[in-house]
Amino acid sequence: MEDDDGQYIEFLKPCPKVHWDGELARDRGFLINKETNLSPGFNIGLLNPDAGADPGSFAEKVDAGELKNVFFKYRRVGEVLWTYGLTPDGSVMDFAADYTIEESDGTYLSLPWRPPITQEGEYEVVVETECEKFGRQDVDGYSEQILTGVIDLTPPEQYGQPLPLREEVILGEEVSVLFTEPLDCGMPLSFDIKVDVLGTPAYTFGKDELQVICEGRRVGFQIDLTFVPFIANILGRQFRVEIGKIENELSRIKDLNGNERDPNKENVGFTRTFGDLDLVSAGASFRLLMRDLPCGIDTSGTDLSKEVASEIASIVGLSDSKRISFSEIQCVGKDLNEVSTRAHVSSTDNDRHIRHRGLKSDYNDKATIHSVDIFSKIRDSANLPNRKLNSNREPAARSIEVSALRILPCISDLDKFKTHPDNVEEELRLNRIASIETTDGAEISADYIELEHEMEDMRKAMDAMRQSGSAEEEDIEDIKSILLKLDEGRKDDMKNVFVLSAVIMISCMCLLFAVFLHLRR
Repeated sequence: MEDDDGQYIEFLKPCPKVHWDGELARDRGFLINKETNLSPGFNIGLLNPDAGADPGSFAEKVDAGELKNVFFKYRRVGEVLWTYGLTPDGSVMDFAADYTIEESDGTYLSLPWRPPITQEGEYEVVVETECEKFGRQDVDGYSEQILTGVIDLTPPEQYGQPLPLREEVILGEEVSVLFTEPLDCGMPLSFDIKVDVLGTPAYTFGKDELQVICEGRRVGFQIDLTFVPFIANILGRQFRVEIGKIENELSRIKDLNGNERDPNKENVGFTRTFGDLDLVSAGASFRLLMRDLPCGIDTSGTDLSKEVASEIASIVGLSDSKRISFSEIQCVGKDLNEVSTRAHVSSTDNDRHIRHRGLKSDYNDKATIHSVDIFSKIRDSANLPNRKLNSNREPAARSIEVSALRILPCISDLDKFKTHPDNVEEELRLNRIASIETTDGAEISADYIELEHEMEDMRKAMDAMRQSGSAEEEDIEDIKSILLKLDEGRKDDMKNVFVLSAVIMISCMCLLFAVFLHLRR
């Protein structure tokens, strides 16, 4: 605004704006992993929304005194101070400088960023314009929306020994492997898994024959016993597990950020042995669906159980059905002509007078049919011919489906195949780590694992002090109290890891102080 004397008033202009462009604008974040091309650097693209004005480009605005700098900055999530981004040659990333790459008359700008790849983690980035300082936020500068990204170039590797920590495992028991960070568990799974029972070519199980669980840092599996033709053939045999690239050349173990385990490394592999269970003393349970057995609403659960048990006894050749019981039995199907239940078969030890009706057992030469043999005969019956039931109903064709077989070992086998006392604590520790779910899905840090080891060292030191009498009981009780708090704190996972680390330091000081007092005495 100008008066007659040529004097005028010039209002302060807001500092120029700047916006994200390219992948940062599209994804509202960034990911730098092993596959990211960092030559010459990670590209940072910006948009100058006022490029069509006069002056338009950031360089022109600097010459006109309307702008000083356009800086790119970053910081780790949780930190307060920002760090100026650097180009590969070590220059500060200033998009108003003459080394900036411009397109379309300064509308689009880009510079390569040299990210701190040796300090992996979650980061925030921001781009800001800076102008001459007048004490007003909108005039002094402009800050674009902060974006969050991840720098992770480390592929997952196996952590610790496979679980359970023993050579012999019970058939049907879950076997699992831990990794150093959460895996990509999206379906279909990115990796192959195979279980090969050694010495028996017919018993090789792939993903389709296994029940595989991929959760966080853990890959676990069980063999689906429903489809094992002769279970006794694999009892007592060694088996080998492989996880990685097996059938598909593109199969890989990879983490949540797409980092693949080195394909040139051998697959994750190990061997174990199926415990030689006493099937005669074992029970079994399985899901059962029996079709074409009208069971309407007027049929009581007791009557229905007796009828299904009688039908199964007839299929298998049992003279008595008292070894068979059911839970969750119900009528299903559109016309209520199907029975769904979980069947339970007790061991032959419970009734050694139940005899096989002249049919040779698949697994032994005795007349007694063990529980797994009973399951196998039901499974193999598939579609049965007409049978006359004990009820007053007419004969009908029975169609049966079985699934989810579980072998219930006897007490002596459970005791025989339990984890050795020397390995129980380590097994519990690994299971505890496997079950941890961090609030943001990130990997468990080395601080947490180190915390576990330090706690173990403290326990050993406390036991040694107690045995040698080198500390007052109250000192030991103080340390025990600290350990208890640490153990409770672990349940809060990594959101409390810094608090836990501080407590560890305090507890170590307490331990040293107790030893110091003893030496003074």
